[in-house]
Amino acid sequence: HGRDGLLRRASLELWEEGGLQASPDSGVVLGAGSLPSPGCLVEKFYFVAMEVDPEAQHPPPGDGSPMEEGATSRWMLLDAAIAACVSGEIADAKTELGLRRLRDHLATAVSSAAEASA
Repeated sequence: HGRDGLLRRASLELWEEGGLQASPDSGVVLGAGSLPSPGCLVEKFYFVAMEVDPEAQHPPPGDGSPMEEGATSRWMLLDAAIAACVSGEIADAKTELGLRRLRDHLATAVSSAAEASA
């Protein structure tokens, strides 16, 4: 439960849907949970960043659901992925929100590192 449970679930989802492994301890929660359609759906999305090695990717095992069957992944630069959301090439609001939160997190991390080394 709580933050630890969220990070464990994120690590499992990373493997199941992406074929990538990361320790739950390496995860960073990117802000509060978000309701995709308040008042209509009770599902809440949480966004977690985990550093991975793209060269270590395996075929995603999936969860057996039709939604994941035959799924593939595609690597993109972060700003290109956000632009694909804006253009409609990636038509998924939760993906865009997660990518923007990741960009904000990375900008803050870079800024903090620069201040620490100054």
